[in-house]
Amino acid sequence: MTAHKENTETLPISHCPFCGSADLKKFDELKDGIGAEEMTEKELADYKAGKWGTVICKKCGLSIDYNG
Repeated sequence: MTAHKENTETLPISHCPFCGSADLKKFDELKDGIGAEEMTEKELADYKAGKWGTVICKKCGLSIDYNG
């Protein structure tokens, strides 16, 4: 089972571990976070490949970091 899609991107988790909602969105590190200029080349490549980031539950507001 996959989470709701933000644009066309599949999120790495399907439900909020706190409230169980599937209404999730990916936090944009490049636009709203640290930005590409603060990342190493490897961090940026891994972020763009979806290997790490943050998902936010739209229902309860929980931020869920993922890596891997």
